[in-house]
Amino acid sequence: MALLYQKRHSRLRLGCDLVNLTRFKKILMRTPAMRGRIFLPSEEKDASLETLAGIFAAKEAVIKALGFSAGRWRDIEISARADGKPGIRVLEEKRAAGYQAVDLSISHDGDYVIAFVVSLSE
Repeated sequence: MALLYQKRHSRLRLGCDLVNLTRFKKILMRTPAMRGRIFLPSEEKDASLETLAGIFAAKEAVIKALGFSAGRWRDIEISARADGKPGIRVLEEKRAAGYQAVDLSISHDGDYVIAFVVSLSE
């Protein structure tokens, strides 16, 4: 089986995270300071619980796919692109160096939110 876009020394990495909305809401209510540790003001503005859970799942998936240290949520900004797809911006540019492509998908169903990140590095 051949990988698309495979180049010499290229590396394909995946990150995935699943969030249970009921559990996520309880954690945010029990520890209100968590919001400030996870979300940037631009992400929180007018965001519903479901949106925040999607952003959190996306940040966790980015951390896994790009190999960041756990808990570095504020180094990553998740926003809507002009085409409506979720976008990723790594705020510390040196951390993003070496990645040719990164793509994010977020899906909501009932009490769950899931996010997948695929990255291709040099």
